[in-house]
Amino acid sequence: MNYDPIEAKLKSALQKATPDILDDILEGCDREKGQVISMEKRKNKKLSRILSIAAVFVLLIAGVFLYKNFTGSDAAALVSIDVNPSIELEVDADERIIIARALNDDGKKVLSGMKLEGTDLNTGVNAIVGSMLKNGYIDELRNSVLVSVSGDGSIDTAALEAKLMQEVSSALDGAGAVVAQNLDDIDDDTRKLAERYGISVGKAAFIEKIIELNPTLKVEELAPLSINELCLLANGKEIGGTLYSGSTSDKAYIGAERAKSIALSHASLAETAVFDLDCELDYEYGRMVYEVDFDANGAEYEYEIDAKSGDILLFEIERNGAKQQGGSMTQESAGYIGDEKAKSIALSNAGLTAASVTGLISELDSDDGAAVYEVEFIYGGYEYEYKIDAKSGAIIESDKEIAD
Repeated sequence: MNYDPIEAKLKSALQKATPDILDDILEGCDREKGQVISMEKRKNKKLSRILSIAAVFVLLIAGVFLYKNFTGSDAAALVSIDVNPSIELEVDADERIIIARALNDDGKKVLSGMKLEGTDLNTGVNAIVGSMLKNGYIDELRNSVLVSVSGDGSIDTAALEAKLMQEVSSALDGAGAVVAQNLDDIDDDTRKLAERYGISVGKAAFIEKIIELNPTLKVEELAPLSINELCLLANGKEIGGTLYSGSTSDKAYIGAERAKSIALSHASLAETAVFDLDCELDYEYGRMVYEVDFDANGAEYEYEIDAKSGDILLFEIERNGAKQQGGSMTQESAGYIGDEKAKSIALSNAGLTAASVTGLISELDSDDGAAVYEVEFIYGGYEYEYKIDAKSGAIIESDKEIAD
């Protein structure tokens, strides 16, 4: 049977993901070396202790970890691992795990049956990646992992960041994409953002960096996405403050070349007949889309193509100031109320008219996957903002603040 190279490597990675804990076992044996255990007077208690330890080993067999009594010292570093499951590890100065916590339900599934406290960080990370592979969170369609590191100054977080990136890449047998970032300088706004959307601070920081590259994207749209999808939205561009290795899988989508072909075919044009042909992956209307743009015959062509199905969601052809639109996501075909109706609803709610305000605009956007109109205008030194359901016309949000 011929396996795809990435799939084959991930299968190999899963087989290798069980960490080697022989050194830990021998270390534990050395500590007990020379001690004589009396089995006559305290036989039952010793036997209970031995059985308890054995039970711990059985419990840990999924991650294959050795339990050690941990002193509970303060954490020197905080490490988060994100795929779609999100896991956070508190680590001491000796790079041993103090606390392992799941930040979402998928993270709980990954950590199920594991006892990581007291475990060497490298061993723990390998076991976590192995569990993600085993549970299908990492595969040939989604192969990206985000590793985030921050510290209290007593540990070299830059070195730890590079080390963990190499460790995760090795655990994936080179078949994954690993992004590592240092969060020593993270601010409270990013922490609040993470808390608001129920994601790790590392994922929140990564989303902020992607939005810096593409300001049209919004946090509420990106928060539910996997790390693989976020990496694809970065379009391979350099993201400040991150280390990157491997290639992000786009196998869940039709691919940029296929998207270009669909757009050119619809326009009845050959690639050799167009100029400035560009294609980028974006997120619109609650889905991943390819944006294809090109010029030909004195006209500008813009296409938004569903990244999974290849359907033309929207196309616009502009020639000499005249625009032609079509596709399944046009306002008319989607049954939306339209920009003018959205403006009218917002103005009526504010008790104003179009003639009395300035800067009146309406823009179709998406909010948590739902289509909305964002209407803005200025009146009396105040800026008004509305979010209106694109189909029902219901006012979802409204805000009024002093105009800047």
